[in-house]
Amino acid sequence: MSSARFPWRGLVIGLLAEIPIIFWVVSSEVTARVFISSWSLTMTAVVTLLFLLAANRLIARRHPQHVLSRADLLTVYVMIASTSVIYGYGLGQVLVPTLGGAHWFATPENNYESLLWPLLRDWAVVADKDTLRGLFVGYSTPNWQIWLPRLISFGSFLLAIYATTLGVAMMLSKQWIENEKLTFPIAALPIEMTTDRWEVFRSRTMWVGFAIPLALETLLALHFYFPVVPAIEMKHTQHPEWFATRPWTVCQPLYFGWTPFIVGLAYLAPTEISFSCWFFVALNVVLKVIGVNAGWTNPDGGRAASDFPYLVELTSGGFLAFAACSLWMAKGHLWRSLRGVFRTAGLAPDDLHTSRMALALIVLGALGTASFCGQLGMPLRVCALVFAVYFLVIITLARLRAEGGLAWAFGPDRRPHEFVVWAMGSSSFDRQTLASLGMLHWFFSDVRFAVLPSQMECLKAGHDGGIKPTHLATVICVATVAAVVCGLYAVTVTFHDLGASTAKVYGAANWVSRTSCALPINWLTLRTNPDWFRLAMTALGGVAVTVLHLVRQRVLWWPLHPVGFVMANTGAGVSFVQHYFMAWLIKTIVLRSGGNRLYRQSLPFVIGLILGDITTQTLWSLLATLMGWPVYQFIS
Repeated sequence: MSSARFPWRGLVIGLLAEIPIIFWVVSSEVTARVFISSWSLTMTAVVTLLFLLAANRLIARRHPQHVLSRADLLTVYVMIASTSVIYGYGLGQVLVPTLGGAHWFATPENNYESLLWPLLRDWAVVADKDTLRGLFVGYSTPNWQIWLPRLISFGSFLLAIYATTLGVAMMLSKQWIENEKLTFPIAALPIEMTTDRWEVFRSRTMWVGFAIPLALETLLALHFYFPVVPAIEMKHTQHPEWFATRPWTVCQPLYFGWTPFIVGLAYLAPTEISFSCWFFVALNVVLKVIGVNAGWTNPDGGRAASDFPYLVELTSGGFLAFAACSLWMAKGHLWRSLRGVFRTAGLAPDDLHTSRMALALIVLGALGTASFCGQLGMPLRVCALVFAVYFLVIITLARLRAEGGLAWAFGPDRRPHEFVVWAMGSSSFDRQTLASLGMLHWFFSDVRFAVLPSQMECLKAGHDGGIKPTHLATVICVATVAAVVCGLYAVTVTFHDLGASTAKVYGAANWVSRTSCALPINWLTLRTNPDWFRLAMTALGGVAVTVLHLVRQRVLWWPLHPVGFVMANTGAGVSFVQHYFMAWLIKTIVLRSGGNRLYRQSLPFVIGLILGDITTQTLWSLLATLMGWPVYQFIS
């Protein structure tokens, strides 16, 4: 039963926690200390929740009337978890340099001045030389007369997109949470941590699990400063020496390492999903080896000639079909919700208010997005097509996380705007449209930083915590505005201090700002037509996912899940195949040895692994940020 009380205390505490966290994360990631914004389970939110739980126990002894309720605790968690990607190294931190990239990186050789500059809107780029020097070289303060109008424009675009995603999440949440009862492994931790029955500070088993990553990763951090300290390497690395000769060279890229909280999240997922996640990665490797031995690839022909078994196309089609299948399953719920909004009958009051708020957010967000893209010079039909692909991709990401608990949720190698241009051919678009698509490359470049999956998980946490969906959506809106405003301010100030093109900052900002120019230049100079064979492979990927989905619906014992097919050729598949194999093997042994009883007994230890890993990485990031030190990179 949802509480009628709005969680005001949680909202205030959440804002007080969110704003300093924004500056901390930006400082940590811009300087390449520890990257903490891209994980599905938000590290800063989990550590903040742990701190509040500890503070709650102390307050309960002397002032029990001031103890935070479960709704307040989850509100704080939601405000941080739903917005951390906005100011992360794959979104907000690459936006600011992108606005100046076309003019800063222009040379006579790359033709930016002659081909690209005439197509860019003055209000969307920074051309002033002194301002650009301050941004890319550093040792300066921002010229807010130049920056403010542009940041407001792009910040408004972000708010419009996030309003739409929140509306979509609200529309789908009842179907996923109540009707289909998805497991939501990412949301399971904060939900469990805030229940009265979970004594986090009294479970010895939990503390044993907590101590393992705490000890191992602290030794690694100390070894970084003092090489004499012994430590066991856990970093995700490739080992090309293991695959040094053909045909085994095609096994790359595969990463090997051990990150406790990723194994823990995989352990929480159903065994058929963890099995499918490593099985399809292994199948892809086998297909690559078969292709080499059969002579279907040309090792001297470059990447384009060595694409068998066309995994990029299969994955792209799989992503689109996975979202389509999810929407098809929800069609009855969506129709009832829309019909109830206009007929004001047939829906419970809470459901009616939720559906109305969701529809309003979708409409307002869509209008704002279309207006922004139109100002960039993008036709409405292209805007609709690109963002339709984008929303299908991020709905799939949300579903992957809701079912499989992926620690990283990568999209296919062809990003939404690249997919549309590739599928239709660059010759189908005019020059202005291609330039405007390039100006949005920063937004599409890394879909791990899409907010829809986090918003959906936060709605699940609020549902189990007894918070009304409309109250939770209001909280998310407030947190999103704070994240956009403070995040863009922090990024702009930090880059003007350190320099976006210097060795003092992480290189992602440079890469994305350069690609935002190079991509439209390639489209403008190399006109292409649709590749019908590869489009057929894309359709084949969609058919494969649809078949897997239908079989899963009708054959209970079928072990292969479409989640594994979709994620196998993404960064999550090649990075975490070892983790999912370990989780599947251990969980299978536990279930066959002691059944659900032994599995439930193992959960405190697994939760300890997750919490210990997240807490250790986050606290080392905080220490390094406060002290201005470099710190060991725990993952990559």
